[in-house]
Amino acid sequence: MRRASSATTTKPRSSGANTSRRGSNSAIALTQKEAGCSTCSAQLGDDLFRKAIKQYLETHRYDVVVTADLLAAAEDVSGRSFDRFFDQWVYHARHPQLKISYAWDEGAKLAKLNVRQAQKTGDKVMLFEFPAKVRFGKAGAGQEFEFTVREAEEDFYFKLPKAPEIARFDPDLTVLADVDFNKPGPMINAQADDAGDAIGRILAIKALEKQNSAAAVAKLAAIAQNDAFYGCREEAVKALRRLHSDAAFDALIASQNQGDARIREEVVGAIAGFYRPEAREALLAVLEGEQNPAIVATAARGLGKFPRTDVQVPLLRLLARPSYRNEIADAAIDAMKDQGDPAYASAILDTLRARESEFTTRGYGAALNTLAFLLRHEDDRSEAREFLQSKLASPKDGVRTGAIRALGTLNDPRALAALQTFAGAQDGSPERRAADAAIQSLNAAKAPAQELGDLRKEVLDLQKKIESMDRQIEDFKKRGEAQ
Repeated sequence: MRRASSATTTKPRSSGANTSRRGSNSAIALTQKEAGCSTCSAQLGDDLFRKAIKQYLETHRYDVVVTADLLAAAEDVSGRSFDRFFDQWVYHARHPQLKISYAWDEGAKLAKLNVRQAQKTGDKVMLFEFPAKVRFGKAGAGQEFEFTVREAEEDFYFKLPKAPEIARFDPDLTVLADVDFNKPGPMINAQADDAGDAIGRILAIKALEKQNSAAAVAKLAAIAQNDAFYGCREEAVKALRRLHSDAAFDALIASQNQGDARIREEVVGAIAGFYRPEAREALLAVLEGEQNPAIVATAARGLGKFPRTDVQVPLLRLLARPSYRNEIADAAIDAMKDQGDPAYASAILDTLRARESEFTTRGYGAALNTLAFLLRHEDDRSEAREFLQSKLASPKDGVRTGAIRALGTLNDPRALAALQTFAGAQDGSPERRAADAAIQSLNAAKAPAQELGDLRKEVLDLQKKIESMDRQIEDFKKRGEAQ
């Protein structure tokens, strides 16, 4: 791999410089590869980029366009060549995969960045050349330097008065690239505390997750509980869930006291991702103390993995608990399906009879299927079959379709006659598709029994033929003896 050592020659810039952010071209529908225009907008600046897009749209109104037309518009308004840019970001595949490492030389007061383009290059994927920026220090108060990445691997040096607390590559997200920035732990912690840089804090959370140390878990727990931006708290909670360690679980339990309902729900969902008695107790406590129905529903679904004897009573109570669009009862039924225990079927059937108007059409259809799923191996399925067949006449399309699917799940051959009445429904309709699938399922389930019946009939026929032949032979013997 070729190495080049270079120092930046551009002057430091204040961190408040006006730069475009990724996604500023969202007003125009281009191909997915032309998403590289976010980087183009950073090089043009907001005003010129908007001017180029305006000219492009007005010039080619009602026309069929090609990428070269957009290139011409960018070059026309800027007076600069963008051939290299379009060749890299549009006409060739992929984007840079950057591996960056940081080092500090105390004697020379130099910060060093080693930047390596890790993407596999070839005829379709090339080395990229693009301008980049690094910021040393906190947002709004740090020094920024611009430099150009050209080689497969390069070292860049930056003169600073003292060792920086934070180093942020591409702080404004103007480079369309995958970036893996390896930096010391204290720098990651300082970045996680930078109140003016929410994106930097989220990147620090991802770096802390990779560390997976006791100190990193403690830092994630502090972010989950105290960060001013709910998005950072949410990312910290997700990171703790993915770490899935004892320390991470303890941190999640300690993070439940959240004023923002979005984060409370995220924490409850993360706790539900653990299979341990403490998780079950925490979820049961949510059912008792939480007023937000979405959070209660999340806790209820999380109980589905635990033994029925530990959670049956609270789940059954939830069937009658009122909520918007009946989402709590929906969640309880989902948990019962996860347990797969037919002991729940009677309570679900009673709920479906008594509270149909409170369910959404989708929720009611899913509940019908759960009822069938729980009873599919039972010897007596007649009550459920008759109830499901009664819903085939529902005025709601979704309920009729849900009942058809449920009859297929119930696996009761006596439902075939009712399902076959939908064979004449319009081709491609949801009812016709559901009925065809249900009938196919029932026929497939019936096939072994049918084959056994056919085999029995063949054996009986063969026995009759043998008996007839025996009589004929006996008759011949008697004739011979008489003669």
